[in-house]
Amino acid sequence: MNTLLCIFAWLRHNRYSVVALILCAILISGCTWLQPKAPSPLDGKMVNRYQLEAQRLEFNAKFTAAEKMIAAQDQVFSFVIDAAVAAASTVPGPLGGLLAAIPTIAAVGIGLDNRRKNAVITDLKAARGKK
Repeated sequence: MNTLLCIFAWLRHNRYSVVALILCAILISGCTWLQPKAPSPLDGKMVNRYQLEAQRLEFNAKFTAAEKMIAAQDQVFSFVIDAAVAAASTVPGPLGGLLAAIPTIAAVGIGLDNRRKNAVITDLKAARGKK
């Protein structure tokens, strides 16, 4: 009981400092808790504008990287097809068609394999993100 009386005496003696500290705590908590929030379009969690902007920048970076990956694959495929057409035009007769078909079939196989690998990588990233 004596300790409680000492605490109340201290609070009574330092009442303005205590009130100032309480007001500062309310102000700080209000600045963090009362920020406008919206559901994130990526994961549905409530985020403030700074978190939303960070998610947008991250998404744009991933989107740009995916576009570059697709452009690089398109460049490889067009090179293979151009090489097949050039090979077919230089060799007369049925061998030209056969020569053109082999790289084209190989390019299709490589493309399908890349799609499968990308799907596996995407699934692994999704599974790791859920943990």
